[in-house]
Amino acid sequence: SGEQHAVSQRRSHKKMSLSQDQLDEYREVFNMFDKDRSGSISKKELGDVLQALGLNPTKQEVEDWCKSIDADDSGDISFDEFTKMMSEKCKDVSTNDDVVKIFDTIAGGESSVSLEQLEKAFQEFGSSLRDEEKFSNEEIQYVMTNADADKSGSIEV
Repeated sequence: SGEQHAVSQRRSHKKMSLSQDQLDEYREVFNMFDKDRSGSISKKELGDVLQALGLNPTKQEVEDWCKSIDADDSGDISFDEFTKMMSEKCKDVSTNDDVVKIFDTIAGGESSVSLEQLEKAFQEFGSSLRDEEKFSNEEIQYVMTNADADKSGSIEV
């Protein structure tokens, strides 16, 4: 049943020693790249997700990671496969620090990121993506709304 699956997922995540905050962050970034909401991402999208988390793997590293984690040999990476890989490969990566670095870069030395700066960063990042993979205005607004803790219209860094 669905409830058993959820319990199984929580148990497997606990074994991986990821905090709930890490899982939530991984889920948020994973979902941003899971454009068709299929619950899985492609090899190319995996590279994009890793870059969004502040990692900079080579194409060969992404290829190797895909081979090592694609348990069902589907060619796509499920969220469970992704979190298992992140737990194994990135034990020493502090994703919160990486996200802060990303926002610092986007802010360009300022103390906050405006919606316009965020849109420009997503546009630049999306320039290498196919049209159906690019971020919509709604997705960018979602990031802004969720990251703008004080609802000031900008993200404090």
